[in-house]
Amino acid sequence: MLNVLTRRFPLAEVLIAPALVQGAQAPDSIVDALYTIYQFDLDLIILARGGGSVEDLWCFNDEAVVRAVFASPVPLITGVGHETDFTLVDFVADLRAPTPSAAAELATPELLGLQAALSDMQQRLGEAMDELLQQRRAELGAAE
Repeated sequence: MLNVLTRRFPLAEVLIAPALVQGAQAPDSIVDALYTIYQFDLDLIILARGGGSVEDLWCFNDEAVVRAVFASPVPLITGVGHETDFTLVDFVADLRAPTPSAAAELATPELLGLQAALSDMQQRLGEAMDELLQQRRAELGAAE
């Protein structure tokens, strides 16, 4: 995920909230991590974990985890497991990604696309300013 985020949008600031994502203590660990990260001024949260067996991913079906995801104060993307895996958190999240890497892609714009859009806007702004200056010169000439 960090590689995808860095490649697509190196300007992104990433805050990592570590949590257990498997085993008996995982639900409490995930809930604690989520409520801790909710205290920060964030634009987006990604809750992710790579693939595993159904049992390995079961903590993402825990009611407390589902409620904590639902309580997110900002948009939250889940990227739990692989493409065929679904957990209950996927149904309360703002967006479900099929994998953690896909969650990172959905969370970030592509820098090259942003640069192209900015360049296009800069060109259009320059053309609009030129047209406005020509109009004002014409008005000034008529007033003289």
